[in-house]
Amino acid sequence: MAWQISDFRSERFIQTELGWYARTRENKDLGPFVELALAEQALTRHIQESQHTVFRNPIDVLHGVAIHDYSHCNRSNCAICAEAQEAALRSGLRKAS
Repeated sequence: MAWQISDFRSERFIQTELGWYARTRENKDLGPFVELALAEQALTRHIQESQHTVFRNPIDVLHGVAIHDYSHCNRSNCAICAEAQEAALRSGLRKAS
């Protein structure tokens, strides 16, 4: 099956100052990439290679809002954590590691 960008939900991609991430169902997101197109290509390859694997549990959702605490996340390369940490640094809530 040939995948195209229109097959992906836009929530699968997050842009940070480090670059673009592609979110996966596994315990590790893909990225960062310098261009969205590279993240799309990586996600296409990832989907093709992992169609028969066991997936992680979905993010808890409450009233349409994703609940995600980057200080307690156990993912090894989480795009949402990168985005949250970047926002915290910009707002002065957290010192750089």
